[in-house]
Amino acid sequence: MIGSKKQICCSHILDKERDILLVIRTEKYFQFLCGEAHDDEPALIPLNEILAYDPSIEHVLELKKNHLIQRESIEDLWILKYDIHAED
Repeated sequence: MIGSKKQICCSHILDKERDILLVIRTEKYFQFLCGEAHDDEPALIPLNEILAYDPSIEHVLELKKNHLIQRESIEDLWILKYDIHAED
């Protein structure tokens, strides 16, 4: 079940200190990040816990592998930034 599959989440989101503003989908995981610097390592947590914190990310689960999307605030639209394997 996808909801119980663990995904990468930064410590600021895990501690509910910041909003999810950056999502990266790799071959294996989604990474849900705030976009700020961290002292702590990211954690692996079930996707359903991330969705409970921010239900607005549900539609980003359709993001293609190896892509990154970002938004300025939780009220803003997501913007596709790049394919993480594309050449410059």
